[in-house]
Amino acid sequence: MNRLFVAVLAVLALSLPPAQAEPRDMPEQMDGIADQLGLSGDQRRVVADLLYQYSMKRIDLQAARDRSGLELKRLLSAQTLDEKAVRAALDTLTRAETGLRQIRVELMISLRKVLSYEQWTELESLYLREDRRGPPPPEPRP
Repeated sequence: MNRLFVAVLAVLALSLPPAQAEPRDMPEQMDGIADQLGLSGDQRRVVADLLYQYSMKRIDLQAARDRSGLELKRLLSAQTLDEKAVRAALDTLTRAETGLRQIRVELMISLRKVLSYEQWTELESLYLREDRRGPPPPEPRP
């Protein structure tokens, strides 16, 4: 499920303009998948907003994870071991990692509510190819 999530996020993040952007501001190579899925203007705006909100939360949680991971390494490599501090840093790290998983699932739920079943299955088919390395390059526009 994590690969699918990353794929969905990548497709939608690259396919959609920011909520305030005009469609002409979206690079042609990025809107192909949104067009292929047949996303309406309303869907594009909602998805762009969801991705913005997710990204803001993700930035904070990733920073907390990185800081606590760095602190944990520092504490574990110290000459004298402070078990209480190590456990506290581990707890902070675990909370941040759990938070990241939670917001990913929340985003998936929210996206699933916005996309029709057909759009969702089309999106899955774009990313569940045999190589599983992401979507094919966008079709060139005539």
